[in-house]
Amino acid sequence: GLGVLFTPWTGGQSLRWVGCANYVESGEDALDAIANGEIDLSQTITIEGRSLPAPTDCSAGEGEVRLEDRLSPNEIMLHVNANLPGWVLWSEVWYPGWRAWVDGQPVSVERGDYLFQAIPVPEGQHVVVAAYRPVWFYAGGVVSLLTLMGVFFFFWRRKEHSVE
Repeated sequence: GLGVLFTPWTGGQSLRWVGCANYVESGEDALDAIANGEIDLSQTITIEGRSLPAPTDCSAGEGEVRLEDRLSPNEIMLHVNANLPGWVLWSEVWYPGWRAWVDGQPVSVERGDYLFQAIPVPEGQHVVVAAYRPVWFYAGGVVSLLTLMGVFFFFWRRKEHSVE
């Protein structure tokens, strides 16, 4: 079977900027690339399901990521400063429902290094916000609100008919 062995890095960071990306078709391809040592994980991130050209000179990229604030248990604010476009790799498990904004503009949260969240960031200084906002949560809220309104309407109509 397919197994995963997690080896902790000494001095590993939960947030880091990465200038180089290795694009693969699927999670299995990402896992193979990482497990086979095909890429240097300290310099390159593996992004699933995208096909973009790789940067021509990865060694020239430098970036800094700083956690500015944890706005809630499900939302963080980061400051990113980079001399080239790159990725913020966040050691939070990738899961559908995470959203991200760079300077208030929505960007996609990709699956990076098979397991984590990767947020594309252009060169320069930027504020990045990442938040867990699944669509099903809001859909559930709408259904609950409609149900509550239906119950109130039912009792209101029942009260009107019993008065007559």
